[in-house]
Amino acid sequence: MPAFIVYSSLEGGTDRTVIRYGEAPAEDIEDQAGTNEIAVAVLASQLDNFYTYARIVEDAPENTSGSYVAQIKYYPGDQSFGFFIGSSISSDITVKQQRDILLADSDWTQLADAPLTATKKAQWATYRQALRDISSQPGYPGSVTWPTPPS
Repeated sequence: MPAFIVYSSLEGGTDRTVIRYGEAPAEDIEDQAGTNEIAVAVLASQLDNFYTYARIVEDAPENTSGSYVAQIKYYPGDQSFGFFIGSSISSDITVKQQRDILLADSDWTQLADAPLTATKKAQWATYRQALRDISSQPGYPGSVTWPTPPS
């Protein structure tokens, strides 16, 4: 069954915050949208990235204080995905927890017997290094730009 996302038709800018997501028969995807919402199918080429970001958002540490947000972002222009974790009081620990999830999810790419070309393996190594370098970004930990994993 195809995956879908729903976002607000009222939101401007180049990215849209995913309100909800799930799976539905292709013919029912448009029916997932409510008033002032748009539902779209996730492209097959974007499924891995989308599910990685969904896991990060779902596995984010409990946010009982409302001190941060974890959101999946959708970019309608190229139909790609990203995610945002941020706050005016983001902590170094929270960002590093998310980074560690992404590193763990991509550990397999660096194994000797990983089913990847040398080029793809190098792309994953570059992505993983960018994750390790998160703490050197300007604005860290309150504002972080997360690298996009290779497709």
